[in-house]
Amino acid sequence: MLRSAATAARRRVSVSPTLGRQGRALLHASPEQKARPERRPPLKAWWPLYARLSAHLAVPSPSEAMAEELEQWLRERRPLSEDQILSCVRKFRKHKQNRHALQLMDWMEAHGLNLQLKHQALRLDLVSKVNGIHAAEEYFRNLPDIFRSMQTYSCLLNCYAEHGMAEKGLELYENMKAMNIVSDVLVYNNLMCLYLKTGQPEKIPTTFVKTIENGIQPNNFSYFVLTESYIMMNDIESAEKVLKELEKVNSVPWSLYTTIANGYIKLQQFDKAELALKKAEEVQDKHDAFSWHCLLSNYASCGNLAEVKRIWESLKSAFKKCSNRSYLVMLKALKKLDDFDSLQQIFQEWESNHERYDMKIPNVIIQAYLDKGMTDKAEAMLQTTIVQGHYNYGTFCIFADFYLEKSKINEALQLWRDAKNMVKGQYRVPAKLVNRFLKHLEHSKDADAMETFCECLRKLDCLDAEAYEALIRTYISAGRTNPSIAQRIKDDRVDIRPEMAELLRIVSSERGKELMDWMVNTKGMKISYAEHAIRLDLIYYVHGIEAVEQYFADLPDSAKNYRTYGMLLNCYCSAKMEEKATYIYSKMEELGISSGTLPINNLMSLYMKLGQHKKVTNLFEEMKVKNVKPDNLTCCLLMSTYAALNKIDAVEEVLKEMEENDVALGWSAYSTLASIYVNAGMVKKAESALKKLEGLVDIHDCRKPFDFLLSLYASLNNLSEVNRIWNVINTTFRKTNFSYLLMLQALYRPYDTDRMKQIYEYWKSIYENYDPRLTNMMTQAHLRNGMDKEAELLWATTKGKGANFNSKTCELFLEHYLGKGDVASASNWLENMAKLPKNHWKLDQEKMCCFLKYFEEHKDVEGAERFCNCLSMLGCIDGKTYESLQRSYFPTDKASHSCHQQIKEDYVDSA
Repeated sequence: MLRSAATAARRRVSVSPTLGRQGRALLHASPEQKARPERRPPLKAWWPLYARLSAHLAVPSPSEAMAEELEQWLRERRPLSEDQILSCVRKFRKHKQNRHALQLMDWMEAHGLNLQLKHQALRLDLVSKVNGIHAAEEYFRNLPDIFRSMQTYSCLLNCYAEHGMAEKGLELYENMKAMNIVSDVLVYNNLMCLYLKTGQPEKIPTTFVKTIENGIQPNNFSYFVLTESYIMMNDIESAEKVLKELEKVNSVPWSLYTTIANGYIKLQQFDKAELALKKAEEVQDKHDAFSWHCLLSNYASCGNLAEVKRIWESLKSAFKKCSNRSYLVMLKALKKLDDFDSLQQIFQEWESNHERYDMKIPNVIIQAYLDKGMTDKAEAMLQTTIVQGHYNYGTFCIFADFYLEKSKINEALQLWRDAKNMVKGQYRVPAKLVNRFLKHLEHSKDADAMETFCECLRKLDCLDAEAYEALIRTYISAGRTNPSIAQRIKDDRVDIRPEMAELLRIVSSERGKELMDWMVNTKGMKISYAEHAIRLDLIYYVHGIEAVEQYFADLPDSAKNYRTYGMLLNCYCSAKMEEKATYIYSKMEELGISSGTLPINNLMSLYMKLGQHKKVTNLFEEMKVKNVKPDNLTCCLLMSTYAALNKIDAVEEVLKEMEENDVALGWSAYSTLASIYVNAGMVKKAESALKKLEGLVDIHDCRKPFDFLLSLYASLNNLSEVNRIWNVINTTFRKTNFSYLLMLQALYRPYDTDRMKQIYEYWKSIYENYDPRLTNMMTQAHLRNGMDKEAELLWATTKGKGANFNSKTCELFLEHYLGKGDVASASNWLENMAKLPKNHWKLDQEKMCCFLKYFEEHKDVEGAERFCNCLSMLGCIDGKTYESLQRSYFPTDKASHSCHQQIKEDYVDSA
C-alpha cells in the first residue's frame, strides 16, 4: 500500500493546508506536486519591489500603504508586472504578512489585472486570514462559476479547518463529493487538517486509508498529517511504523524526521529524538534556512548544547550572511539551555552585523537579564531601545509580566500608562496578560489601582466585560462603592454576565445611600421626593424590608407621595409580601395616586410569582376601566399568565390587542411569546415569533436577545439556526467562557454530543481562564449517553492539566452512579465532594438513604465509616446515620467503640 502511495500527487497545490511552518515547508519543497511549474520572474525583476514594500513591515502601516507604494512605483516609471506583484504576495504570505499580501491583490483587482483560478484560491485564503471566515464565505459566494473549482472549494475547506469549524467543513466536503470534485490529494489533505485542527486526530488514519482506497496517492504532506495525528494521540509506535514503511519505498523529507523527533521530545525520549534529528540533517536542503532553525530548536529541547553549537556553525557555513531569524532562533536556543555567556556573545555578533534592526532579538536578551535578576541591565536596555525608537509590543509584554510577577504595581501601571504612546500600531494586548493583572489587583483589593488599570485598557481599546467584572468584584472586596461604574458600562455598551448585575447594583447602591446621607447630615440639604424614593430602593437592597418600613414611617407626610408609595409597593412585591402590598395599593387608590402602569405591573408580577393568575387578568381589566395604557412588561406578564392557564388563544389575543393599540413592544415580548409556543410544541409559530424578535434587535445594542435566540432555537432542535446565531454572537461580541457555556447548553438539548465536543475542544485550546462549568456540561452529556469512562477520563485529563472540579461535578457523578446502583463509584465522588474547600453542599435524605441501605444490606463496615466521615466533613450528619452504621457493625461482630466515639465528637445523640 505504501509503495503505491509514495507516488507523488499529479497536481500542484496552490493553497497549502495550514499546519505550521513545517507542514508548509513540506509542500514547498516537494517538486513532485507540481504538474506544471509556475512561471516566476528572475529574482532581480521583483526583489527591488519587495524590498521597497517590505520596508512597511518594520512599523505598522495604514491600510492603503501598499497601494500608495505601488502608485508611487508607477509614477517613477518603473516596470511593474503581474508576476512581480504575485511574487511579493507569496513572499509576504510565507512570512505571515497576510494583510500586506491581501492589499496587493486588492490593488491588482482594482486596476483590472485578471486573476487566474489559482490566484483566486490564494486570495480566498488571504481574505480568511485577514478578515475572517464570514468574509471568506462571502467572497466565495460572489465568485463567478468559472472560478468555483476544486482549488477554490478545497481552499474554503482549508479555511474552515483554520477556524476550527468542523461542521461547516464536513458539510462542504459532502457537497464536493456530490459534485465529484474530491479526486485530488489536496482535498483529502485539507479534510485531515480539519480533523487535526478540531481535535479529532482519531479520524485521520481512516481518512488516509480512504484516500488510497479511492485511488488517490498520498503525498509527503499526507504522511506528515498522519504522523502528527499519531503523535497527538500519544501513539508513537504507529508514527514509527509509518516512518519505517515510508523509508522502504521513498526518500523521507527532513521535516517528517523533525516531526517525529518532536513526538519523542514530548515523551522525553531524547536519545530517539536525536537519532531522528541526525536523519533529518542527512536529507535536509542545506540552503533551506528553516531546516537549520528546526534542528537548532529541537536540539535545544533535547538539552544538547554541543549539538546546538555545531548546527549553528554549519548554518553559518551554508550562508554568506545569517538572517535576523537565524540569530533569533539561536538566541532562544541558548536561553533555553541557560548558556548566558554564549547568549551575550551571539548577541554582540548580531549587533555588529545586522542590516535591519529587529527588536525581537534584544527582547530575548532583556528576558534573559530579567530571568537572571539583572533588572538594572534589562531596564537600561529598555531605555536605550526607547531612545532609538526600537521599543515594541513584545518589550512591553515582557516588562509588564515581570513587574507583575515581582508585585511592582506602580512600575507596572506606569508601563501601561505609557503603552499607548510607546507601542505603535493597532495592537491588542494578550488576554492572558490582562487577566493576570486583573487577578492580581482583585486579590490585592486595590480599587484605585484597578481603576487606573481599567483606564489604561480603555486607552488601548481593550476594556471589556471581564475587566469591568473584575473592577466590580474589587470594589466589593474592598468594601467600597462607585456609582459611576454602571453608567460607564452602559456608555461603553459592555454586556456583563447576568450574575454580575446584582453585584453591580450593590456597588452602585451602597454608595448612593452614603451620598444621600452626606447630603442630609453633613450639608443640611433637603432631598427631593424622587430621591426619597430612590433611597427607599437602596435601603431595601442593602438592609432589607424592615429598614424600608422604618424609613418610610419617618418620612414627613409631604414626602409620602406617589413616588415613595410606589417604591414601597415595589419593595413589598419584591419581598412577596402580598397582604402588605395590596394594602399599600389600596392606600394609593384612596389617596388618588395609583394611576399609572408601574404600580399595576408590580402587583401583576407579585401575583405571577405567587401563582395567582386570575388576579393578574383582573388587574388588566382594571387597567382598561381606569384607561391606563399597558406597556411591554404588561404584555409579557399577561401572555405568561394565559400560558400558565394553558390558554394559547388568549395569549395570541393579548399580543394582537397590544399591537392594535400601538403599544411599543420590544424584543422581550416576542421572546416570551416564542417561549410559550416552544413549551406548547407549536414549532412553526415559535420560529415565526423568533424571526420577529430578531427583526427588532440592533445587532450592536446588546447580547442578551441573541442568548435567548440561541436557547430557544435549541429548544426547537433547530441546529442550523443555533449555529447561525452562534456565528452572529462570535462575530459581533467578544467570545468569553460564558459564550461557549451557552452554546454547549444549547447543543445539549437537541443531544448533539459530537458538536458539543467540537465546541468544547476548541474552547479548551484557546481559553485563558479555566471554567469548570464547561467541562461539567460535557460530563453531563457523556453521562447521559452512558459514557461513564469518557466522563471520568475527561476529568482525569483536566486535573492532569492543573484544573479541578467543583461541587456541581461531584453532584453530576453522584446522581448518575446512584441512579444506576453503583454505590461504590458514588462513594468515591462523595469523598471528592467532602474534600472541596468552602463547601456548603448538603446530601439530601433520599440519597443518604440509598447509601445507608446499601451499607446495611452488604454489611460494608468500611464503606459505612467512610460515608460517615464524609457526612461529618460536609456537616450533614445525624443520629439515624450512626444507628445505621452500628447496624452494619453488629452482624459482623465488630466493636462499635469507634462509632460511639465519632458520635461523641460530632455531638450526635443516638439514644
